Amino acid sequence: TLRGGLKLQPGIGGVPVEPGLHTIELAGVIRRLPALEGSGITLSDVEPERVDVMVVQLLTREIAVAVRLPEGVAVSSVVAEPRRVRLTYPASAADVVDRGVEIVADVPRDPAEAIRIGSRSAIRDVPLMLPDVLTGNRFISIEPASVSVIATLEQRDDSVTRDAVPVRILRPAF
Repeated sequence: TLRGGLKLQPGIGGVPVEPGLHTIELAGVIRRLPALEGSGITLSDVEPERVDVMVVQLLTREIAVAVRLPEGVAVSSVVAEPRRVRLTYPASAADVVDRGVEIVADVPRDPAEAIRIGSRSAIRDVPLMLPDVLTGNRFISIEPASVSVIATLEQRDDSVTRDAVPVRILRPAF
């Protein structure tokens, strides 16, 4: 039962559920865990005796995925699959999320250029990007972390600009 370690969760074994910083006595919490109750295991010593834990209230919301293609790639239709993902975030970021956030599937140039003109193509495992205002928060996650992008390519705009090109005009001799 204990080979995989013990997982402490708020509300189980005496771990507080209220958001904030708490000091918990490990021996008491471990003794009350369902994995140990009635198992016949006796704790003789727990090191450290106490630990500080931060309890954070997490919220989850479904957010539509926006697809961003490289410049010059024109498509008749583009969609992320799945179209919506689950964003889990701390309650302290709720005001930012409530104002509207965009989860973006940013398609790299190489896979986008490999799409055949006139056909429906899928680009798999396109990673999702959080808006800058939410990056760096260890309590934020997106599930799934990547999507497939399905696109139909109408045309590809490629051009080359030269500073000067010599031109020779031939005229008919008459």
